[in-house]
Amino acid sequence: MTTINKQHGFYGALAAHYDSPDHRNAIWDVTVKRLGQIHPEKSVDEILEFLNGRAGRHLADEMLDGPGTLSYGVAMLRVAMLNKLKMAKWWAYHTGTTPRPITVDKRMLYRSAIKNEMRYRRIRKLVEGALACAQDDVWQTPEMWLKSDLTGLDELELMWTQIQQELKTKGAVHGND
Repeated sequence: MTTINKQHGFYGALAAHYDSPDHRNAIWDVTVKRLGQIHPEKSVDEILEFLNGRAGRHLADEMLDGPGTLSYGVAMLRVAMLNKLKMAKWWAYHTGTTPRPITVDKRMLYRSAIKNEMRYRRIRKLVEGALACAQDDVWQTPEMWLKSDLTGLDELELMWTQIQQELKTKGAVHGND
């Protein structure tokens, strides 16, 4: 069984950004789980080998790239938003092959990420508050809004932008710009 390379690769990049081992381990665990969902045909050893190498470091750099250290919440959001397109790029780099083209359903990605973030009370209140401003009685709950085929990509993008701004504001208050 492959072990975690704590000096290099994906985990090494996390260590450069986060002092808290709890934060590093949580981000690592969620990333391994997410990669397993994106590539169910890969074994845990293959996923760990990927994350421990240069491709894993590049993936972490791409996810953590930003001004200063990203707040833990934003890093977890970016892990949740990992998609097949990004992974195809880094798996191809890792294996020395050319990535095959993959169509990305942006609507599904936004919907999934927003739903994941609604576990947090302040994000749920933000979503509920935005929906309460609408005059239409169709959106009785955020879940109904997210599931509806009438919810357009532009609405989801706008809500995602508001969620990111809320997280950024909350992070700035706590000194995690």
